[in-house]
Amino acid sequence: MEERGQEMERSLKAGKSQQVAEALSRRLMLAAQKAVDQALELRAQGNPRPSVRALVALRAAQRRLDRLSSQAPPAVLPSIQRLRRFLDQQELRLLDRGVGVAGFTGAVNR
Repeated sequence: MEERGQEMERSLKAGKSQQVAEALSRRLMLAAQKAVDQALELRAQGNPRPSVRALVALRAAQRRLDRLSSQAPPAVLPSIQRLRRFLDQQELRLLDRGVGVAGFTGAVNR
């Protein structure tokens, strides 16, 4: 997820088109979904650590998007907003099932 977020940031700073932002947004969505799917599967097998790592990565990506949205051209904002909502949904998938580490819940600061 980190790598995909960096790609998105570089493309926005370089003034790439909305189509590029859409493609990068889809890549980040796929990476986030894959990370959460794997984390949930491993948690079900008794290993909660990937869930914690996925949650930390999701929140870092969310912070990056929040920062980028203030700098993004208007044509790209809808892509960023959709991506941000998707990341929120992925975070909820992790939290709805409990992160699985004592003291590490939805109350963690972003």
